[in-house]
Amino acid sequence: MKTKIRVAVLSNGISQHTINRLNLFETSSKLEIYFLHQSSLVANNSIIPTERFIQWPIKKGNNIFERGFIGIRIIIQNLIHLKEIKPDVIFIMYGEKLSLLSALFSKIPYVISAWGGDFLVEQGAQKTWKDRFILQLGIKYAKHIFAVSEELIHTISKLKGANQLPAIQHAYYGIDLNLYNLGTTEKSKEFLFYAPRWCRPEYNLLGLLHAFNLLTNLNDQATLLFRNTDMNDSKVALDYLQEANILIKKYNIADRVKTIGVLSEKEHIKSLEKASVIISLAPSDGTPVTILEAMALGKIVVCGRINSLEKLIDDGKTGFLVDLNNPNEIAEKLHYIYQNFENLEKYIGQNARKFVEESANIHKEIEIYIEKLYSVGISN
Repeated sequence: MKTKIRVAVLSNGISQHTINRLNLFETSSKLEIYFLHQSSLVANNSIIPTERFIQWPIKKGNNIFERGFIGIRIIIQNLIHLKEIKPDVIFIMYGEKLSLLSALFSKIPYVISAWGGDFLVEQGAQKTWKDRFILQLGIKYAKHIFAVSEELIHTISKLKGANQLPAIQHAYYGIDLNLYNLGTTEKSKEFLFYAPRWCRPEYNLLGLLHAFNLLTNLNDQATLLFRNTDMNDSKVALDYLQEANILIKKYNIADRVKTIGVLSEKEHIKSLEKASVIISLAPSDGTPVTILEAMALGKIVVCGRINSLEKLIDDGKTGFLVDLNNPNEIAEKLHYIYQNFENLEKYIGQNARKFVEESANIHKEIEIYIEKLYSVGISN
């Protein structure tokens, strides 16, 4: 029997979180990892040998035809490398459709980690019949699916239909706690509400601005900071930002609202450390990683009351939940936190950190993945 199985990891996106996972996979005595990736130059941050960290540069297309051609190229590149590698199993780390198609065409057994909007068909990225068809096909032939929230399990279960389709297992998205030190964070001199990801309409920046305007009427001396991470060539994001700026001007709160763009990983963590409160009003998500990061730092988080986050946030204990469509409730909750911050910061912060340590630790997550990948690879 083989002591190690070959695993080809497919991903079209990369971050420090991806590198952390790859490095933990690489240290396993059961797996031999090959990472197929496009458009990134961060292989030197991984302990995977260069010949097993396979990259090729891809630039975003400016129109639907260019993007389609790029997608075909990515699939072909994946298939070429998969033929050379001859893996026992494929691990689709973030469940996007080009990786799903590559695995389907290769006819190699594959396991999916579903962690975000790509799998939330009704609210997420899969808007067209083509996207939905690829997703349903990918789910149908997967050997196993890990879903990082109850909401994702519910969505995938609806797509499953027939009982012969694969088992779905819940596994929290884990983070490396060594990157987030509780109690040693650098704080801003101002009281700062930080919204880390507000690049698309579904993140309800306009609703937050409405709530913040109501908050200013309570005479709280607070600042709102929001970050746009996916502007690039997205007309939707640019139009939405313009709409937000019109609202900021209308409410006359420009002197108390700040905007920042894309941050490096270290800058991102520093921005979380400086914030007093982290807020997310996303209507759907698997597990907002930034929320887990903030909780690991012992920060007070405020999130919308949705299925996935109700499993993550114990209201009043590890954070706060609010009605996404009720600016008055949001403003009142932020005002309450502002008025009682000193007591809440310690109580909420310690509970939040403990939750992440116990339930969203990257080491526990990877152990679960390794066992399943090994069993699928051996059976193949």
